[in-house]
Order: sequence, then C-alpha cells, then structure tokens
Amino acid sequence: MTKQLSKIVAYPFLGKKRGNRLLTLFLIGLVPLFGQIVLIGYFLRVAKIWFTGDEPEHPDFSAFGQLVADGFIFLIAAVVYLVPAAALFFIPKVGSILSVFWVLFVAFIFPVPLTNYAVSRDIVSFFAVRRIFTTVRDKILPLAQTLLLLVVLVVLLLLPPAVFTMAGNSLYNSGAGALWQVLGVISVFAGILIEAFALVLFGHIYFAAAGVAVRSSED
Repeated sequence: MTKQLSKIVAYPFLGKKRGNRLLTLFLIGLVPLFGQIVLIGYFLRVAKIWFTGDEPEHPDFSAFGQLVADGFIFLIAAVVYLVPAAALFFIPKVGSILSVFWVLFVAFIFPVPLTNYAVSRDIVSFFAVRRIFTTVRDKILPLAQTLLLLVVLVVLLLLPPAVFTMAGNSLYNSGAGALWQVLGVISVFAGILIEAFALVLFGHIYFAAAGVAVRSSED
C-alpha cells in the first residue's frame, strides 16, 4: 500500500472535471443525513475501483437509487459493529477501556467488510466472519497502515472544522455582545462548510485506501 499512498492522497484532485465533481459532492454533503448517505454510496464505488486497480478513475452518479441503498446499508452495518462498544461501556470499572479497544478493533478490521460489500453488494459480506478474519490475517500490515491513515485524516481534515464549530458556539452563547455573537455565527457557518468539504476529501482518500489494503495482489 505504501507505493500507492501518494496517488491515494492526490486522488480527490485527479481526473477530468474534478472541480465539478468536488463541487457536486460538496453540495450533496450539505444536505443533512441524506447527503451523507449518498456520499457513502459514492465512496463505496471508490473502494471498488481501487480494489480492482489503482488507476485514478472516479465513479459517476448513475443508478442514484443504488447509491442511496448502499449508503444506508453501510450505516446500518456500521451501527451493528459499534453496538458492542456501547454495551461494553456500562461494564463497571473497565467498561470505558473495553469500549475504546472495541472501537479501535473495528476501525482496524472495517476496511475488509467495507470493501467486501463494495465489490459484491451483498449485505451478508459485511458479517462474513470467517472471510473477514482470513483477510485480516493476510493483510495485517496494510490494514495497520490504513488505520494510521484514518487517524491522520481525522486530525488533519475533521478536527479543524470541529474546532471552528465549537468555538463559534462558545462565542455565540457567551453573552459577550452582538459583535461576538455575529463572529460566533460566522465561525459555526465556516466550520460547517469546511467540514462538508473535508468529508469529501476524507471519503475519497479513506475508501481508496481501504480498497487497496484489501486487494489480493500488491504492486
């Protein structure tokens, strides 16, 4: 996976009509919940493209209903994977620690069921335990690299807009005066816009990396 890393990171900005594509995805991401479902369906196609090869092609928006269905199924599967974390949290004394370990475990293995579903579009592939763990055993290093990339992407892409939003909310609710409230609204609005674009970049890079990590052959 290391050989493809630079191409994966540059992937959002490659291809024809990249400006129109990024703008379209950005605007879709501004629609609460439904927009995120569509984006996930689109990024599952990204994972499939990178699983089958590392040419910087991009999915289209054909079969829009399929995008929505795939994104919804992905969200349901993600919730199922994370339910044990919520249950473990309530175990006395060690629950919070066990919950964190479960989330890290899921983050480590999740590129496998993610890509399995992206390729097969069979919901069972999200929960094919034997196949998943066989792949995890064979792909420990690229999966570890993908987990590290996930952490870096969260820090670089998703943390800054979260800071903007939290700072804006604090300013708006501080009661320090109209000027500060206006600045707070501007900060929140900027955070929302930055987050929407950051999620577009995040989805391109992370799902591409997941596809490469699970791919059976390496360059």
